[in-house]
Amino acid sequence: MDKVFICCSFIQKWYKSETYFHLCFIPSLHPTPHTPHPTPHTPHPTPYTPHPTPHHLLLMSKINLARISPLAVFLNGLLGVPIAQSSVPLPSAWIFFLAITAGCTLLYAFTLWLPGYLAPSWLLFASLLPVAASAAFYFPIALGEAIAFGKIAFYLCLILFFLGTLLPTLLLVASRWRLWRMPPKRGKQALLALVRAEISARKQQSLLAVAPSSREPSSGEPKRLWDVEVKIGKQPSQKLGQVEKILEYCAEYSAIDSAIDSAGNFAGYSAGQELSGTVLVLGGRGGGKTTTLLDLAEDLCDRAELNPSNRVPVLLDLASWKPNQPLERWLLRSVRSKYDADIEIGEIFPVLDGIDELSLKRQEQCHKAINRFSRDFESQLMIVCSSFDRYKHCKTRLRLRLAIGLQSIKEDRIKDYLLAAKSRELWETIEDNSDLLPVAKVPLFLNAIALADEEILIQAWKRLKDRKSRERYVLNAWVRRQLARRSSRRWYPPGREPSSKKTRYWLSWLAKTMHRRSLREISLESLPPVTWQLTPKQSSYTLAIVLLLALAYSLCFGLLYGFNTGVIYGIVFVGVSLVSGTAIALGRRTLDSRSLGNQTIWLSGVSTIAFCLMGLLSFALVGGIGSNTRADLLLELPKLAKFILPILGLLAGQVAAIPGIQHLILHFILWRQGHIPWNYARFLQYAADKTFLQKVGKRCRFPNYLVQEHFAHIFPE
Repeated sequence: MDKVFICCSFIQKWYKSETYFHLCFIPSLHPTPHTPHPTPHTPHPTPYTPHPTPHHLLLMSKINLARISPLAVFLNGLLGVPIAQSSVPLPSAWIFFLAITAGCTLLYAFTLWLPGYLAPSWLLFASLLPVAASAAFYFPIALGEAIAFGKIAFYLCLILFFLGTLLPTLLLVASRWRLWRMPPKRGKQALLALVRAEISARKQQSLLAVAPSSREPSSGEPKRLWDVEVKIGKQPSQKLGQVEKILEYCAEYSAIDSAIDSAGNFAGYSAGQELSGTVLVLGGRGGGKTTTLLDLAEDLCDRAELNPSNRVPVLLDLASWKPNQPLERWLLRSVRSKYDADIEIGEIFPVLDGIDELSLKRQEQCHKAINRFSRDFESQLMIVCSSFDRYKHCKTRLRLRLAIGLQSIKEDRIKDYLLAAKSRELWETIEDNSDLLPVAKVPLFLNAIALADEEILIQAWKRLKDRKSRERYVLNAWVRRQLARRSSRRWYPPGREPSSKKTRYWLSWLAKTMHRRSLREISLESLPPVTWQLTPKQSSYTLAIVLLLALAYSLCFGLLYGFNTGVIYGIVFVGVSLVSGTAIALGRRTLDSRSLGNQTIWLSGVSTIAFCLMGLLSFALVGGIGSNTRADLLLELPKLAKFILPILGLLAGQVAAIPGIQHLILHFILWRQGHIPWNYARFLQYAADKTFLQKVGKRCRFPNYLVQEHFAHIFPE
C-alpha cells in the first residue's frame, strides 16, 4: 500500500513540472489570436479585446485535457492494484494490473502527445469518468475496512479497469491508426476552403503589402504599386489600372469571347467558347509575381464559390517536379499530398509557382511537360509564373493563351509609398542616387526599405559598389529590424529567446537544406528534410540507447518480480542488448528524416511498448503454468519459455524501436552540432512570428525565394 502512495506522489510532482512539456510540441487548446505588427504599409491593428468569458468556460480553458487524461488513465489502473489484491489475493494479480497500467499509460501519452494528431475531446473526457468510481472502492481499503464481497469487488475492479484504462487507450490508438491508414479525403468544397485559408494566411504574412494611403476612396480596393500589362491571344497588350482586377478584365474584354468560361476554367460568367492553354505571369525577381498569383487564386475562389461547377484553384510549387515526370500525375499526387483531397484533374485549376528555382535544363524540360499537358488536356487552363530573365533564356516557349507582365514601380509611386511610411529622408536619398533607385523599384526591396528605415545607414548603403550588395544590405537591415521587434506572442520565457546570431544561423541552415532538397515548404511538427551519414562515434549512440532501453526493462522486471530476479535477468538483458545494439548500430549508417515521420515514430513507439509489455508479463504467465506441471521432460518447456520469452520481448521491442532511435539520434546530432534548437517546432513558430517564415496550417515556408536565398548566403558553407 505504501508503494502505491509513494508512486502516486511521485507522478503528481512530475506532472506539475514543465520540463517534459518542452520535449514535444503540444498546441494550445485556446491559441491567442494573431495580431499583426503595425508596419508602414498597413494600418495600425485594432487591439484584440476578448469577449467576457463565463466562469465555467474560463475554468475549462485552464484545464488542458491532453495533460490530465494520461494521469487519469494511470491513476485508474493504479487504484485497481490494491482493489484486486484485497479482493482476490492471487500472487500475480497486482503484477498484471501494474504492468498493464504502466504500458497503457505510456501508449496513451505517446499517442496523444506526439505531433500529427488531435484527439477528440469526448475521448479525453471518457478517461476521467471511471477514476471517481475507482476511488470510491479504494478509500475503504485505504481506511482498513474489509470488503465482504471479494469476487464481486474484483469483477467491478476489472470493469472499471477496462473502462478507465484499457478502453481509452485502445480507442485512442485505434483512432490515430485509422486516421493514418485511412485519412479523410476532402472533396471539392473542403478543398476550396483549404485553398482560401492558405491564400488568406500567405497574404497576411506577405512582405508585399499595401501602403495605408493607397486605397481608392470609393471602392476601398487596394492599389497595386506596379503596373500590369495583359496580352490575350494575338490582341495588342493592354495596361490595367491600379485597382482593376485581371480576371474581370479578361472576362469583359470584348475582343475575345473565349475569356468567358462556363466550365469555370477562368471565369464564372455566362456560357461561351472555352478558354484553354497556359496563362503566364512574367515579372522580375521580387517583383510581385507570387502576390499576383495569390490575387488571381483568390478571385478564382470567389468564382468557384458562386458557381459549384467551376474548377478549384490549387497552389503548387514546381520546385518539387522531377524531369520526365508526366505533369498530370505530378499535379494529382501533389494535390493529394498537400491537401488530402480526392479529386480529379478536371476539377482543379493549377496555379504554379517556383519554376525559377529549377535549373535552366530542368526548366526547359518543365516547359515541354506543360506544353504536352496543354495538348493532352485541351480544355484545361493553368497559371504559371516565371521571371523575365529566366524565361527569355529558355529555348522552349510555352503555348500561351494569356500573358501577364509585371512592370517595375514608377518613381512617383515610390515617393508616395515612402512618404506614407514617414521615410522622407530615404526618399530624398534614393531620388538623388541613380544606383539606389533600381533597388527601390523592386516591390520586395521597397517594402523592406520602408520597414527597416531606422536600420539603414544611408552613407554606408551609398558606398556599396554593385546592386547585389545593395540588395543584400537592405535585407540585412530588414532582418535586424525584425529581430529587434517585439513578438506578438511570447514563445520563450523572458531572457531565454535565441540570440540574433543563433536565429540567423538556424534559418541559414534551414534555407540551405531546403534548397538542396528543392523544397518550398516544411512541416512544423517534424525535423527538416536532411540526410545524415553517421560517423563511428555517432553510431555508438545507437548502442547507448539500446543499453538504456535494456536497463529500463531490467528495472521494470525487478520492480515486478523482486530485486534478486531483476539483477539476474538484468545481467542477461544487458548482455543480449550489447549484441543486438551493435548489430543495429552497424546495420544502418545513413539517416534520412523523410523516412522518420511522426506516424512512423508513433508506430515504432507503440510496437516497442507492446512487445516489452508482453515480455514482462510472459514471465508471470508461463511461470504460473510451469508451477503446476509434473517434472516431465515435455513439461519442462514452460520453464524454458519462462526464461526465453522475456528476452524475446526485449529483442522485439528493440527492433521495433529502430525508427524512434534513429529519429532521436538525428535530432540529438543536429542539436549538438548547433544546426537546430532542441524544441524545433517552437523555434519555427517564433521565426514565423518574426515574419522570417510564413505559417500555413501545419506547414511553413520562407515568404519569398529571395529571402530564402539571402538566409542561405548569410553563413556560407
